[in-house]
Amino acid sequence: MKRLILPLFLLLFLVVEGIFPELIPDSFIASDILIIPYLVIIFIILISVFYDYDQTYHSVYYGITFGLLTDLIYTDLIGVYMFTYGVVAFAIHVLKRMLHANFFVTFLLTLFGVSVADMLIYMMYYVIQITNMPVAEYAVNRLLPTILMNIVLMSLLYPLFYRRLWQWSEEQMSHRKTV
Repeated sequence: MKRLILPLFLLLFLVVEGIFPELIPDSFIASDILIIPYLVIIFIILISVFYDYDQTYHSVYYGITFGLLTDLIYTDLIGVYMFTYGVVAFAIHVLKRMLHANFFVTFLLTLFGVSVADMLIYMMYYVIQITNMPVAEYAVNRLLPTILMNIVLMSLLYPLFYRRLWQWSEEQMSHRKTV
């Protein structure tokens, strides 16, 4: 049962990302501002920082898997989110080896991860001409509001999960040593 905890939370966050537009006030919907919640990638970053060891890549596997699910459920183009989430998870996994796991580092890694994820998705959609939003407009109307919202979301998720992820990781490692 413990092996299902992380995928179940990721699945829950995937569903919440889908209903998030219903929670946004109508004033934002009528404006040009686009806010994209990245709860899945934020949780994957938390997994990378607090659950993964240097030799384990759970966050990368979850990134690829739930990126593919995001592609299948919410987009018409398969592979964009799968690639993006996998790359971001791997980059965070590499960067966290050089840094200590604390709130400030997690804050910076989330800022980096969400920024890179959103920019990669925008660039891929721009290159294949799904979007034609100019870069300056994208930066002001989508990237900045998205980063701000996701920092708030990370600030909410961090206190709920960092100790649990650390504990689950220790339990997983001690279980591997006894088997």
